[in-house]
Amino acid sequence: MSSRAPHILIAAVCWLFLGAAAAAAPRSADQFYHTQWTTQDGAPPGIQTLVQTADGYLWMSNGAGLFRFDGVHFERISRVGGQELLSANISTLWAAERGMWIGYRFGGATYMEGDRLTHYPAGEGLPVGTTLRFAPDGSGSLLAATTTGLFRLVDGKWSPLGNEWNIPASRFYEIASDKAGTIWASSIENVCRFLRRGAQRFEDCTVPDKQALSFLLPRDGAVWMISRTQRDALILQATTDGARLVIEGIGNEDHTYSFAQARFDRQGQLWLAGEQGARRLDVSVAAATAPGQSGKAARELHARELNGDRIVPLTGRYVSAILEDREGSIWFATSGGLDQLRAPALSRADLPSGSMTYAIAPSHDGAVWIGTSSEQLFRISSDLRQTPVPAPAGEYGCFYLDPKGDLWIGLRNEIWQLHAGRWQASRLPIAQRSRTAPGEIQSMAMDTTGAMWVSVVRVGVFKVVGDEWTLWGGRTDLPPEAATIVAADERGRVWFGYVDGKVAVLDGDRVTTFTSKDGLAAGTVFAIVPRGANVWIGGERGMFHFDGQTFRPIRRAEGAFAAISGIVELDTGDLWLNTGDGAVRIEASEARNALSDPSHVVSYKLLNYLDGMPGVPFVIRPLPTVVVDKQQRVWFATSDGVAWTDAQPRVRNEVIPTVLVKSVRADGGTYQWTASQPLQLPVRTRNLEIAYTALSLAIRERVRFKYRLEGNDSGWQDVGTRREAFFNDLPPGKYRFQVIASNNDGLWNETGAALEFVIPPTFVQTPWFTALLVGSVLGIVWLAFAIRFRHAKAQLRWRLEERLVERERIARELHDTFLQGVQGLMLRFQSATERIPKHEPARALMEEALDRADLVLADGRDKVTSLRSSSQTSTSLPQALSVLGSELAQDYTATFELSVEGEECDLHPVIREEAFRIGAEALANAFRHAQATRIQVRISYTRRALVLLVRDDGRGFNTDRSQIPAGHWGLKGMEERAARIRAQLTLSSSASQGTSVELKVPARMAFKSGRSVRRISET
Repeated sequence: MSSRAPHILIAAVCWLFLGAAAAAAPRSADQFYHTQWTTQDGAPPGIQTLVQTADGYLWMSNGAGLFRFDGVHFERISRVGGQELLSANISTLWAAERGMWIGYRFGGATYMEGDRLTHYPAGEGLPVGTTLRFAPDGSGSLLAATTTGLFRLVDGKWSPLGNEWNIPASRFYEIASDKAGTIWASSIENVCRFLRRGAQRFEDCTVPDKQALSFLLPRDGAVWMISRTQRDALILQATTDGARLVIEGIGNEDHTYSFAQARFDRQGQLWLAGEQGARRLDVSVAAATAPGQSGKAARELHARELNGDRIVPLTGRYVSAILEDREGSIWFATSGGLDQLRAPALSRADLPSGSMTYAIAPSHDGAVWIGTSSEQLFRISSDLRQTPVPAPAGEYGCFYLDPKGDLWIGLRNEIWQLHAGRWQASRLPIAQRSRTAPGEIQSMAMDTTGAMWVSVVRVGVFKVVGDEWTLWGGRTDLPPEAATIVAADERGRVWFGYVDGKVAVLDGDRVTTFTSKDGLAAGTVFAIVPRGANVWIGGERGMFHFDGQTFRPIRRAEGAFAAISGIVELDTGDLWLNTGDGAVRIEASEARNALSDPSHVVSYKLLNYLDGMPGVPFVIRPLPTVVVDKQQRVWFATSDGVAWTDAQPRVRNEVIPTVLVKSVRADGGTYQWTASQPLQLPVRTRNLEIAYTALSLAIRERVRFKYRLEGNDSGWQDVGTRREAFFNDLPPGKYRFQVIASNNDGLWNETGAALEFVIPPTFVQTPWFTALLVGSVLGIVWLAFAIRFRHAKAQLRWRLEERLVERERIARELHDTFLQGVQGLMLRFQSATERIPKHEPARALMEEALDRADLVLADGRDKVTSLRSSSQTSTSLPQALSVLGSELAQDYTATFELSVEGEECDLHPVIREEAFRIGAEALANAFRHAQATRIQVRISYTRRALVLLVRDDGRGFNTDRSQIPAGHWGLKGMEERAARIRAQLTLSSSASQGTSVELKVPARMAFKSGRSVRRISET
């Protein structure tokens, strides 16, 4: 047969039952991990079509709509990118390289790519009849099989293939394209036609009369056709001069199983599905088949059930489609829902049902021994052939393989050795038997002398040599209790683990016991594995390594490993543990890191029920619960069976998951978006929900996510398996939501998916409103300050005016009473004086007293005048201080200077008077006490204040109030005068700089004209 010639096989299935000793074969259907979705789980009822698009979505239809599935949620799709489908009654789906074709029951088709739909309505190229199948023609065009013939899409237009193509206008059920580019089609007349690549005319294939022929495409490039009704087999070969029958007429011997769908998987195994469920078959064809030899050759086509008659029930009796996804899972669309079968990491040994516990041990020749609680012993060879082995009856307590390769089993009151194919027993002394229960030989190990150390529950540890059982081996230094685990190493040491967590080591004639005080905190010890320099110890509270001196814990991120019932170390240094969480694999590099760095947290691979682990290990017995065979396969005993896996992981899931943002909900509303521009959300968005997914369907429970919201989050948020993000009360702004995900084997899509969105601000959230608000607040503050200032100023003016009124009253009272009275007294004294003779000394004294009284009266009048008319004086502050300074300068050596800055303004009388008094006091102090050579006065009229500065270059003085001598009130008087007019008085003095006194009065209080100023500062 030419390797370039396309060929067709019409295969029906015959099944050959294989017993327990059959040769190794791929998994049967029931060894796959089975997951079901029914209508109660959201699956659409009556699924009729099923495909997977390039992004990883599963698409299906049921005649009432189109649905997609991401492994977790089913979604009905009626609109894409704002466009509606032509109809909800869909007849077929076909996944193209970048999109998907949709065929309708009443004619027409739609091509969907991304968020865009391209419609081809019925009557515009395609017929009104049902579109049944799509297939590429190998030249870049597309073919469609319909109820009225075949149609071809060229340059965006559909046209029928007529007689010139040898295609009748009849119903075509199936159409397919093989690897060589040959098109195969079958019509209602059960006529098979094929079109070679590049040809312009279909050729006929003569086949026997069959019904409901459908195509299968195995990986070898052939095209198979299945007759679902008669289940017969034909093999045809297409040659240069036509198609020739190669193998014909294998009858189906199993008439109890019927199937509706068939498909080859990527391992070349054939899946069938029908009313009874799903099967997986191994199909083989004789290689020496020659054209035309239909007799003998026909008997060389076999289809056999894998590992016995295994049928997996599905969600519905009617199966409409079988699909293998990009990760290798097999999917079945049924009338009742959707089923997934995937190959788990663990393979389960095919053992009889009914057992509660299982004991395991490796064999020296690569086999594995398995004992069940139903008193059966099996040997599974290195090529996985399973054989039952006669063995002593009883419930197995433990298995042990000694250094010579003999199998030992512990039963009730006795241990048995399988040596050279024969069983030999050694029994517990009669005196001890009544104290044990069935199967309570806990553990045993052989030392380098050939003696067995056997732990018997509730009795203790025996040293067994032949039929002689010696409790504690005749020693008194072993712990007086039964050991939970016994192990021996190549150095001759025997290790014992106990319920209370201690470990004892018998090394020669010395026993050393370790407890929690030595750093060993494993709890009840169930596993001790001495291997070279390493001793691994496992218990209910963790795992420890002992290097001969120090116990070092092995930790994971979640803390200690829990409930460890078995440990093995492989030749590569990898560690496998059987724990309460499942099987744990720690790579050798991680183990080395943990031993070199006590703080190191190991990373590990967990295999649990999702990977095919049939149960949980019994942590009491039988022990051990994990062993490794010579092929480096690791075997695990659990409560529901025995499973194994290759030491090196099976094919890793290398499919990087597609990450998508599915929906956006804000405050209860759903929003659509496009990738070309950011999504605009409403103002005042309070609650934002973003749903996302990752299209990894193998083990969706292990798909992990991380996301971040740029503009809000500082880093990535690890959210585990959660597929929704929630944000509350985001402030207005532009954001970018990014999410990444990993598949079940930790392969990350680092690019992930992103969504940009904008939350617009309300008017009160805009910068303009903020500026307006700030300006308004400042304006209100300024207005309040101005009002307060005006009020304070009015109060001050009122008080000043009140003081003026009071001064005028006092002046009137003094003038009308005191001065007038004094004047009257002086007149009477004057009359009395004139009666005294002039030569009398008394007259001279009286006249002198009258002169002094005149001076006092004149001074009193001046004071009264000052009280009444200081506001009306014409002398300005600069003039008054200038006169005073000039008079003082005549009596002292210091020079006097006065300067005025700014335009001189009229001052309020009280302000002028108080300022003058403060300036006069400062000048008097400077001239009298400073010993200055130069004294300056500067008066400044500014928009903000009246400033009076008196400065000298004298010796200065100590400004500390506590150092001022008693009775000196000048400085205090200046401060009190300044406080009364709410002015700021500043005094500074030093021996090198002299003294300066500065008075600053706010303009609106000082200036009588009320001149405009920008800002008044009160101090």
